[in-house]
Amino acid sequence: GIAWPPPLMNRALPTRLLAAYDGLLTRHRLATTTVSGALLGGAGDVVVQHAAASSDVDRTAAFFIFGGVLTGPINYRWLDFLAAASRSIAPQGGAASLAAKVALQSTVMQPLIYLPSFYLTNALVRRWSVAEAAEHVRAEYADTLRRLWLFWTPSVCFAFGVLPLRLQAVFFAGVGFAWNVVLSAYNGAGPQRVASVTVSQEQVRGV
Repeated sequence: GIAWPPPLMNRALPTRLLAAYDGLLTRHRLATTTVSGALLGGAGDVVVQHAAASSDVDRTAAFFIFGGVLTGPINYRWLDFLAAASRSIAPQGGAASLAAKVALQSTVMQPLIYLPSFYLTNALVRRWSVAEAAEHVRAEYADTLRRLWLFWTPSVCFAFGVLPLRLQAVFFAGVGFAWNVVLSAYNGAGPQRVASVTVSQEQVRGV
């Protein structure tokens, strides 16, 4: 019999899809990264909750919104700023430019933009009180930041050292999906843990 689809078509289809997606990133970077980040953020949370036999729509909505906002508008501006800043700090490029980007990502983006955005999104979407939000930050922030540095630094080095600018935000969203799913499965997050949405337990230890 005749194999269907033909082998050449099997190879060509992923290539065409990737080329189409890369074209969207080139022409509509902000919109494409926003949608990609939202879908990956929401999907990662759905996988984690499904594995734990849990269902929390507000939590999924928080990850969906956070993924879109972080990967879209925030990273859109941040990555452009980072590229310009690294050219000023290390105009010679190379390792010095990479080191500048990684340092700024670790000392500015992660502690001052990423984590506050995560807590703010969850507080608004999940209707935390000011006291509840403050308790999450007090109990989790320092430990979460340390774990962020340990997990994300290799990915940051790869993204800034290898990938073109238009692919970096989507790459980070993809790694974030893996971070949510793989680390959650590895640490065996239970239903109570998944339902309680904390950065240190879900986004870092479990996510």
